Amino acid sequence: LYDQQLATLAASGEMTFPESHAPLPTPISGTQASLPAALVPAKLSASAYQSFLNCPYQFYALYGLNLSPIKEITEDMEKKDYGEFVHRILEAFHTTRSDLPGPFAQELTPDNKAKAQQLLDQISDVVFANALECNYLAKGWLIRWKKTIPAYLDWIIKRRQSWQPFGSEQRIRQSLAINGDRIDLIGRLDQIDQKDDHFSIIDYKTGAVPSLQEVETAEHIQLPFYVLLLNQPVEQALFLSLDNEKISDKVHLDGNQLSVLTEHLREQLAHSYKALKQGTVLRAQGDTDVCSFCQAEGLCRRGLWAKQ
Repeated sequence: LYDQQLATLAASGEMTFPESHAPLPTPISGTQASLPAALVPAKLSASAYQSFLNCPYQFYALYGLNLSPIKEITEDMEKKDYGEFVHRILEAFHTTRSDLPGPFAQELTPDNKAKAQQLLDQISDVVFANALECNYLAKGWLIRWKKTIPAYLDWIIKRRQSWQPFGSEQRIRQSLAINGDRIDLIGRLDQIDQKDDHFSIIDYKTGAVPSLQEVETAEHIQLPFYVLLLNQPVEQALFLSLDNEKISDKVHLDGNQLSVLTEHLREQLAHSYKALKQGTVLRAQGDTDVCSFCQAEGLCRRGLWAKQ
């Protein structure tokens, strides 16, 4: 219906609005939720706890509610697949796998390096065989890995001067007592070496490696988490970067520094687990770096609140 008075006011430019003393709406600060005690996970991996530290709401969605996106089906070989292949290859090289050639039973030295490389090439061909039949990109990944093998063997030869192999691809479940409760820490240790009564933990990385600063400031907790998981006197823990002909172990923790960070993590775990059991609010942090790779983005809907 046409309203002449409203039309006149609109045309005059002198429209007024009634005053209101009602408080303004509270700005949205981010998605948040709490986990019922029954849904608090009874086991934690390093990646799960890292998720809790990075963004509590991400932890709520992925590990509390066990939500995960449907994996996109792709014919292309991805870097994640490449990393899994390299893990299988090195496991077969160091330990017995019934489905693959290996292991290399001799002590690795410069004299038998060529023989060791021949075995690694053979294992690699078997591991990549199925992918090569249906994915032309797999050939490039295989070539990339084979170019890295000599540097890896050189690193192992040098390391064997002080450390000896103890275990490879060890899946471990370790129960940890926390405030009268128990939580199971779970994980897979890629390589464990031994020197006298002390151990060294090696985690293979075929992709991005956390910076030394992130590790030393406890922003990234994987290495001390693995020390808790092994529950042995660990003298050293390191990331071994295997990336396109280059090997690097620069990101590592040793001695007292490793002990301090491990005890800090133990205390932090106890505090965090108690808070989870008590229904602490799990808020979305809105950190750009974390959000750019978050699998809970659709549930969090950061785009609706981040700019407010």
